[in-house]
Amino acid sequence: MTSTARQTVVRDQELLARLFSGDKTAQRAWEDFLESYSNLFLKIIWKIEKDRDTVMERYLHVCSKFAEKDFAILRKFKQKHGENPPKFTSWLGAVVRNMIVDSYRSTEGRRRIPKALKGLHDLDRKVFELYYWRGFGPEEIDQELATGMNGSSESISDILERLDTKLLRPPAKPALEPMTIRLSYDDDDF
Repeated sequence: MTSTARQTVVRDQELLARLFSGDKTAQRAWEDFLESYSNLFLKIIWKIEKDRDTVMERYLHVCSKFAEKDFAILRKFKQKHGENPPKFTSWLGAVVRNMIVDSYRSTEGRRRIPKALKGLHDLDRKVFELYYWRGFGPEEIDQELATGMNGSSESISDILERLDTKLLRPPAKPALEPMTIRLSYDDDDF
């Protein structure tokens, strides 16, 4: 480990120790923590989100999660993990990314291709995602996929029509087996 890396590790350990102290220095340590790592948090969030307001909401979410329950998440960081301990910034980056993904999933849920579309070709799935999930119009989809259509002569509107048919078609009812009724009668009964 280089001397710069050693200094960074010591600085991170000292910052965490001050943060966990619970006394008056904890508030200043929290300010130092945010000053040191806010750019990292924002960089990660900007990779996931594109809207400034959403980025700032996610940033506040991350900060509040780190501060919650007397910095419980930060207390989980273990500096000593064998010969190759993780860098604190690498660990923070992974935690922030997971927080953002979890936050997104809690509000939006996980997106999954409907069962009716599981057997479709990759191009059909891509058109589905662009049209239904991302809100692209047919022209935008055509532009987005222009290089990825691999010479397909099928138009986007044909693919969308096929998708609509698959999504809106009622599931096939199982064929009913013909009922066989056996009647027996004796001439004597009449």
